[in-house]
Amino acid sequence: MKWLNILGMVLQFLSFWCAAPELLGETTMKRLEHGMTRFVARIPVIIVFGGMMAYALTIGLFGAFEGLSAGRGGEPLVGMWQYFLLLGALMVLYFAFMFFHKRILSLLERRLAQPLVHRLVENPDARRKALMLGAVLLTAGFLMQLIVAVVD
Repeated sequence: MKWLNILGMVLQFLSFWCAAPELLGETTMKRLEHGMTRFVARIPVIIVFGGMMAYALTIGLFGAFEGLSAGRGGEPLVGMWQYFLLLGALMVLYFAFMFFHKRILSLLERRLAQPLVHRLVENPDARRKALMLGAVLLTAGFLMQLIVAVVD
């Protein structure tokens, strides 16, 4: 049930960002357009870096627990070849991302962030739709947290 509560909180957090364009208004959005474009383009990169940090922590802890288990004479959870193969494959993905980081960032800014922010700044209907999406996300997050509170 903890995951349902966490998902509810994430939905409620995202609902604010959906409602923000309508709450800020067109003039404020025009002033903040450049900064918002850069921020929106960096969101996927921040998520990837967070995933990579989680990967590093998981692999490190897994290796430490496997080493401690092997030191006590216990059976390893996974064979060493599978562990090193997984470690190598994920490192290749990480290094590929790091190598193409600037290209990925510019592609996201050009194809995703600029059109999205421009549409939110110029189109009041898009801001209204984002506000409605924010209301739906807020309600869904609240209901998830309510379910967790009632069941636990």
